[in-house]
Amino acid sequence: MTQEEWEKVMGANPSNYSRKGISRGAVTEISDDDLKRFPVETVSWDERRAFVAKVNEKAKETGWVYRLPTEAEWEYACRGGPLTDKAESAFSYYFDQPTNTLDETKVNAKHSRRTMKVGSYPPNRLGLFDMHGNVSEWCEDVVEDDNRVSRGSTSTPYRASPMRTED
Repeated sequence: MTQEEWEKVMGANPSNYSRKGISRGAVTEISDDDLKRFPVETVSWDERRAFVAKVNEKAKETGWVYRLPTEAEWEYACRGGPLTDKAESAFSYYFDQPTNTLDETKVNAKHSRRTMKVGSYPPNRLGLFDMHGNVSEWCEDVVEDDNRVSRGSTSTPYRASPMRTED
């Protein structure tokens, strides 16, 4: 979810890496147009659920229902679809040969102290950008003690992409 998309639905931009965010000094060299394409981060699970509810209200007549993905759905999307050989492709996120390391030319490892514009790295086999290495993404799952699951990054939490399904 980009900052621009979030702001259109929620009316405000909560991102630290925005013009008014607490980490605004880290993005002073970023143009306003590029900054709109940065992901929303530091959004709570409840805030993400409120966002999804607003999107569903606006999309009522389309027949689509949006929701957070389960952890298993997120993993499938991140890996770019089904794995052919789980042992060899356990970390195959991109078009290249399966590998157990993430090439920093394909994920936000270089700028792990701040987010990057969505689409700064190549998409995976499903055409999805930044599933790994830009920001963490909330999943629908709840684990023991009512903790929420997030997947994706070791840098700045939290963002989740709603999945859409037909009614």
